[in-house]
Amino acid sequence: MSLLRLAGVGKRYGKGEFVLEEVDLAVEPGRVLGILGANGSGKSTLLRIMARVSTASAGTLHGSPTIGYLPDRFPAGQRMGARAYLKHMARIGGLDDLSMIDPLLERLALVGGPTAPLRTLSKGNAQKVGLAQAVMARPELLILDEPWSGLDVSTHAILGELVAETRERGASVVFTDHRPQVVHDQADDVHLMENGRLTAEITEPATRIVLHGNGTDWSDEPGVRHVHAEGTRVVLTVDLSTVDAVLLRALKDGWSVREVAPYYLALLGHSQRYIPAVLAYLALASILYSDPRSPVLPLYGVSGGGMIVVSCWLTIALLDIEDPVQRLVTLSHARQWRRMVGGAVITVFCSVLALTLVTETWSMIRILKFQPGALGIGFVTHLACGLLGIAIALPCSRLLVNRIGWTVIAATVTLVVVILAKIPLIHPLLQALTSSRPLTGVLILGVTTSIAALVASFLAVSYVVRRRA
Repeated sequence: MSLLRLAGVGKRYGKGEFVLEEVDLAVEPGRVLGILGANGSGKSTLLRIMARVSTASAGTLHGSPTIGYLPDRFPAGQRMGARAYLKHMARIGGLDDLSMIDPLLERLALVGGPTAPLRTLSKGNAQKVGLAQAVMARPELLILDEPWSGLDVSTHAILGELVAETRERGASVVFTDHRPQVVHDQADDVHLMENGRLTAEITEPATRIVLHGNGTDWSDEPGVRHVHAEGTRVVLTVDLSTVDAVLLRALKDGWSVREVAPYYLALLGHSQRYIPAVLAYLALASILYSDPRSPVLPLYGVSGGGMIVVSCWLTIALLDIEDPVQRLVTLSHARQWRRMVGGAVITVFCSVLALTLVTETWSMIRILKFQPGALGIGFVTHLACGLLGIAIALPCSRLLVNRIGWTVIAATVTLVVVILAKIPLIHPLLQALTSSRPLTGVLILGVTTSIAALVASFLAVSYVVRRRA
């Protein structure tokens, strides 16, 4: 039974020509499948579809193995350390045992050690972290895009060992490369990718023998197809039948956005992009609540409006931190766009909750008396404003808008309209707080419309990014 099967899979972007056409492929358990092709032939697009971080425009995929995915270029522009990043990826993927991270990084000889910030790593060392995140959970299907080309020579043998170990435990490996020698040295089955079409390369049954030693020339030995030497390690591909491994790990499920949120919270903290918005809000609050004689409800109306801006800022900043390729890596662990978007929503909501508690505490200290009713109204108002700010930011963020300039313009225009225009969202509530109008009806309206707007925005954005992937 195939671990993953593609039937008639095609891919095109928008209304352009298909970059993949009629791809039929079966990935069998315990096999290493190599895809050989030139740059631009469609190899990376095919792997993204197999890793389910991109959606096929035509055809179907059958099977849902656990997946480890390494893109052809692993970006490392974050302040987060390598160990911290891998721990977050492991938790997002539902992995409880994190004890393998340090030994794996040591085996890969990561320069700088496990605490080295990702942004300080060279291309080769960043690729080591990318490889570690792909293999650490022992996936049933390991998908590697040009993995040898990004690694330093000293790590080539280690990668070969990891591929062999994956096959030996019954899992499968699919990798791409543009060099025939590399593909034939490492793969049990070889396919050719040309102009978006995949064809099987007909070969006789073969197996590999790994030797350690020096002094023997194997290239002229009968039955030896390929020789791949790396120091004292020699990999021979010979004309012998192979025995397929039949061990399959049980499928994992039960993913949760709770594992994504801590990663996003750490991203936001390391990036320091929250500082301008939070400082501006705290400055506004300190000015608003400086006079103990001022009535508190109108002040809540003003700081609530500020909370809309802050939550919108934080959401856009958070979703702009990850490089688009790194976002796909995160998606390969989270498996669904809605879990990633949901993790961002939870992260920003927690920030809103913290700022709301700071505002309430500061207002109570400055006004010098405890007013439970006013505090309750202020608490609900600020949370409703925070939810609305997140709802505004999601469709304006880099998930849908390609350029940050257009993101800022779209978010600014929407914020001005929502806060100032007399539309039945949060405006009636803020206006009622700053006047003597009754609050019960507009408070219910504000909370209801904010929640509805966030749910609609979340579902719409999750659907669109999934369709555009």
